[in-house]
Amino acid sequence: MLVDISLIEHLGNARLRIADSEIIPLMEDMKHRGLLQPIGLLQLGDKYIIRFGNRRLEAAKKLGWKTIDAIVSKDEKNLHEFIADNVAENLHRLDLSPLELASVCFKYKQDGFSIGEIASTLSLPKGTVKTAMRIATRVPEEYREKTKFMTPKNIHNKEGFISAAVANAILRSRLTDKHTKELFKLAKVEELSSMKIDLIKTLISQGNSFKEAVKLSNDYVVKSVCFAVNKKVLEEQDEAFTILAKKILKGEMKIIPNLL
Repeated sequence: MLVDISLIEHLGNARLRIADSEIIPLMEDMKHRGLLQPIGLLQLGDKYIIRFGNRRLEAAKKLGWKTIDAIVSKDEKNLHEFIADNVAENLHRLDLSPLELASVCFKYKQDGFSIGEIASTLSLPKGTVKTAMRIATRVPEEYREKTKFMTPKNIHNKEGFISAAVANAILRSRLTDKHTKELFKLAKVEELSSMKIDLIKTLISQGNSFKEAVKLSNDYVVKSVCFAVNKKVLEEQDEAFTILAKKILKGEMKIIPNLL
């Protein structure tokens, strides 16, 4: 049946962000061949909630269509269950961002769900739910859209993005707002590890500037120090680096810039 596009909403739908690169080719196809497959909608009163076909709906909007062919379900299924199914589908089939997941989690929270209940309903680990909500509220705004969950599907397309795990590690470091922003800026252009973030934090706490801390935490610099101090052969540098890193984190050793 044809449905008025203005009546279609994304209530609770996890797929909020669709790149232009996904839409433009679809628009060209729909412009010449029309809509080959209807979208799926759930009817709630006078409104409709998108079930599947988000990209087709967005393409139709950009083409200026007023109506779209849809398969409409009037199932009185529990709305929370519908949202959970929707999240699961997007999470497994698409590139769901922490912000998109957080928007759903906050809807559940407003309805009185605890973190554990949200995780159970969405069939996700509590840590994933907490991470998404933390990113949506605590990551500097200019880096939230650039933070994403790294999966086997997108691990090779991470340039310019920050992994949710790295974002979480930065937030856990509890640095000043200024240093936190500097770390996120660095994470956009350089792949950071939890160890390196901890090293930078420790070096800053020892009186080094952010720039000095980053330089000192660089693997090559630290390995060079390890090699010089411990007289290790080249093959043993990795082990020496680990020993030194642990000493730095425990406060047993302080690296001073002018000694390098």
